Amino acid sequence: STTTSSSTTAITNDESSSEKQQLEQTTTLKSPVLLTQLRIDAVCHVLETENDFTPERATSFANEAFEVWTKARHDAILHHLAPGGVIETLKDIRSSLSDDKLVLIGAVTDGNSDPRTIKQFAPYFDFCINAESVGVSKPDRRVYSQAVRKAMTLRPDIFSDIIDKDENNIADVVVGPYWCHIGDDYLKDIVAAKSMKMRTIYAIGLIKDKLLADDISSTTSSSEYVDAVAHDFADIGKLLIKWHKEAVNS
Repeated sequence: STTTSSSTTAITNDESSSEKQQLEQTTTLKSPVLLTQLRIDAVCHVLETENDFTPERATSFANEAFEVWTKARHDAILHHLAPGGVIETLKDIRSSLSDDKLVLIGAVTDGNSDPRTIKQFAPYFDFCINAESVGVSKPDRRVYSQAVRKAMTLRPDIFSDIIDKDENNIADVVVGPYWCHIGDDYLKDIVAAKSMKMRTIYAIGLIKDKLLADDISSTTSSSEYVDAVAHDFADIGKLLIKWHKEAVNS
């Protein structure tokens, strides 16, 4: 996510109503997300029931195993990057948009990984919010609200001109137009972010091999939720730089 200029659309149709209802239902039904504990508990259960481990030994072993798995998972990320030059694009975004020091880049994820723990990614991310730390998963707006508040804590100077300190309860809605959310899940990323008035980039290039042509067309051609489409990772950088320049010059 980065700061950028505002963009609004005003299209209303049956499809958008259905998407809003689906978003509300998904948000309402979501339970707390504790992926780490769930995985550790599962390992403990197998160790105790199938391997005669004591609860204490099983817990210790499971925690050590999870640490090994987490490290291996992070190490593997660099070998499975999206096409389009991920690190090069992040470097370009950081260098091109940070001259005036008004840009923050963060990760908002349902997973429990943190790009800041990866050496090659660390210079380009200011914060990370994961669903586990919030207790709910996207598209619940509380995940996005937490990200906004984290950004405000890190750089209050960026938001000082648009936020009234006495109105923190609506801060996420006020900040929304200055925020760009990039995601590859239409409902959990794009529709959810737009409900908070954020500008959106639908990273269709990350999932196009998994979607039918009709699905891609219906979510990108006339959607009120999609401000732009990125067909590869490099497109994200180009869009952000373009929008930032437009905002600076407006």
